Amino acid sequence: MKDRSRHSASPREDVVTARRADGAASSTVWVDETIDLAAIFEPHVNVVVLRRRAHAALSAYTSRLARDGAFSFKATAAFEQAGGLDALDELAARLPPDDARDVLVEDLAYWIEVVTQLTGARRVGVRLVRLDAPMCPGFHVDHVTVRLLCTYAGDASEWLEERDVDRSVLTMHPPLPLAAAVRRDAVIQRCAPLDVVLLKGAAWPENEARGAIHRSPCRRSVPRLLLTIDPLG
Repeated sequence: MKDRSRHSASPREDVVTARRADGAASSTVWVDETIDLAAIFEPHVNVVVLRRRAHAALSAYTSRLARDGAFSFKATAAFEQAGGLDALDELAARLPPDDARDVLVEDLAYWIEVVTQLTGARRVGVRLVRLDAPMCPGFHVDHVTVRLLCTYAGDASEWLEERDVDRSVLTMHPPLPLAAAVRRDAVIQRCAPLDVVLLKGAAWPENEARGAIHRSPCRRSVPRLLLTIDPLG
């Protein structure tokens, strides 16, 4: 896996702000190092995507998990507490033996650590689930502070740049559905499987009306294996 070394995920002053072609700041930042996920602290940024190199063995293993039927794992983890990662041992016991199984479990442990360091949360909620249909097919905003997503198999999640959303329609009385805020010429943003995505939610401080607007991919023919990690406080 790319960037497996332990780095502090605390905010950096030298994070490079992504720019659109017209020079305006983008609400999405693409990065290549874990530490630069701290760009999520920038007020105008709603989405940060960490690009990762392909891992053939891990992709083959997780694709088999996604094809082989129902699988769902949910747990609470605490990276800095004794026994706080015991749930990952339980996960490993449920997974088919393979060298790539250890890579997958280690990867989960790493992202639990990153979310813990990034947010200061004492506990995080972890979910690794196989999906054979879109979980959230419509554009929506999560009512969390921030959520980490990683699609190990299948199509990755989709989101919108802030320039492609007219949020003014959401303040009307009565408010219109969120779908009405999507501009006609909106460009749907996508990343690759294994990429790690941070989505800023409506519960982020001073972000109640500006949570990242995203959805599940619409294709039903390809099962997915999706990881989500939420800070719990």
